[in-house]
Amino acid sequence: MLPGDPEILDRDRLIAFFWSLNARERQVLYHVVDGMTVRRLADYLELSPKTVRQYIRVIVKKAEAFDAVQEGRREGVQGSARWETSARAGG
Repeated sequence: MLPGDPEILDRDRLIAFFWSLNARERQVLYHVVDGMTVRRLADYLELSPKTVRQYIRVIVKKAEAFDAVQEGRREGVQGSARWETSARAGG
């Protein structure tokens, strides 16, 4: 794998997203990904199912926002490369 390899970039983005969550959100995400149901997770964490669902909604919103920021960064890099190319060409 090379530094620009999409697999590495995806893994790095996933790790960055995971650590952008607070401890409880990471805990909820871990157990949901592991297949635990909302009710079982609520019992395990001693929370109401409504609270667990709220954590899941927050995690999804943060994931969408994180993805939008990452997409914006990619667009910014590509946009600046296009601008530099056109500036060099006299355009």
